[in-house]
Amino acid sequence: TSASSTNLYSTTSGSMTTNPNANVKKDVLLEATLQNLQNGQEYRLLSNLLAHTKSPQLVLLIHYVLSQPQNEKLKVAVALIARGDILDDGKNNNNLETTNNTMNEWDDLDDTDREDDDLEDSTPMAPSTNKKPRASTQYTRQDLLTLVKLDKLYHERIHQTSKRFSFDLATRTVAAKIVQAPWVEWGLQIFGKDDREEERYLEAVGVLLQASSALRPKTRLSPLSKLAFNKSILEGLWRCVQQQRSILALTVFADLFSHYLVALSDQDFVRLHCNSTATHGPPGASTVKASDLVTCYGTVLHEVYWTKPVVSSEIEMDNLRGRLILSGTKLWNSLYERWNRLVKSSFCEEDAWWFPHLTTKEGDKAVVPARERDYAMNEDEDISDDDDDEEDDDMDVDTDGNQVSTAEAESDALADSFRDPKMARILTSIPQALPFNRRVKLFHSLLNADKQKTVQAAASRRALMAMGGDDDGMMWFDGSVREQIKIRRAQLY
Repeated sequence: TSASSTNLYSTTSGSMTTNPNANVKKDVLLEATLQNLQNGQEYRLLSNLLAHTKSPQLVLLIHYVLSQPQNEKLKVAVALIARGDILDDGKNNNNLETTNNTMNEWDDLDDTDREDDDLEDSTPMAPSTNKKPRASTQYTRQDLLTLVKLDKLYHERIHQTSKRFSFDLATRTVAAKIVQAPWVEWGLQIFGKDDREEERYLEAVGVLLQASSALRPKTRLSPLSKLAFNKSILEGLWRCVQQQRSILALTVFADLFSHYLVALSDQDFVRLHCNSTATHGPPGASTVKASDLVTCYGTVLHEVYWTKPVVSSEIEMDNLRGRLILSGTKLWNSLYERWNRLVKSSFCEEDAWWFPHLTTKEGDKAVVPARERDYAMNEDEDISDDDDDEEDDDMDVDTDGNQVSTAEAESDALADSFRDPKMARILTSIPQALPFNRRVKLFHSLLNADKQKTVQAAASRRALMAMGGDDDGMMWFDGSVREQIKIRRAQLY
């Protein structure tokens, strides 16, 4: 860490290293800081600084500490606490305490932490999933799971990651202090002043939100809710999105703004976000306009759904593309629900939701025949029976304790009816991306496939009935046998 520490020194001290008249006391403090970093005492240093100062320069130190591979446990703990989880050390379920009385235990805990890290580093790890999708344009259904399944997979992998670590008192204390740091005040001081500090702040907040990029908007308060409900922070993040168009900025903004929309009334939404320009809008109008959000995230989602679709192996806490498809879909669908409700105050035209150039099979060719679909489903069940038995509990409940709805299960089953897995993912997650007439054609294709399945079943049943010598006239169109009964009113009771 010597080279990294030197970089941190030159970043945090800035003018001190170049100014010959720098204060001697500050130089001594910085030298002590470097010594602590080089000796692996990041936890001790960061905890002490967070307890005694609220300087925005701490963002650089937090970013540095969280970016070190040996601090993965702290990184996971920060993301879980930011989501609202309560961590324990694996021996009890006591709530996390963040008092300063634990500072006397640092000397004993530092050595233990390093030993634990060495053991964790020595264990074989799964290969990194932060890789680009394969160059081939042919994707299987296992590669392009629906968003409901991707959301389940995301929560499952968060759970698996958290089970790899035992969060000791030192880690929990530092993680809680990082989450409870004045991120709003730091953001107000950093945004619009220094691009490099702005980038580090954005990356640090991205780490805090690693476990919060779920498909459903959060309906409960979390330690970072203050960021979502601060107008200046949202506008600063939106400015970063417009200037950088980075995946990180898009993901962080989508997570916070979708959380903000949950508590925003339609009247306030129209007043703040549906005016053409902020200068001619009402007092307090935001520079974040709903029409701009629809256009921006429509372009982004077109890439992660269609041009370079996100595959299931990319769904990880630390994979930005995997998080972006969940966060972006969450925000886009929240905006679409508003657009459907606000008929008199529409903030965009209908064609603003459409994806461009979606070429796929139309008509009956777009639908998988019933026989082929049943065969594929049986194959999938045989492969995943063992995994489902072990993972049902984790896969059926989201972070808020809500069971997966029947509508979502039906929509997931609907995706298996289409040949193109990319089109199936779009139709079951963001159907507004297709014009209404194309959706109608696909719906008629499903009807025709269902009719064909019914006719085939009826023909097979009639053939069986004929072989058995039964009366063919006692059958319904779908092949079921009619029964003759008599109802006597006097004998009903």
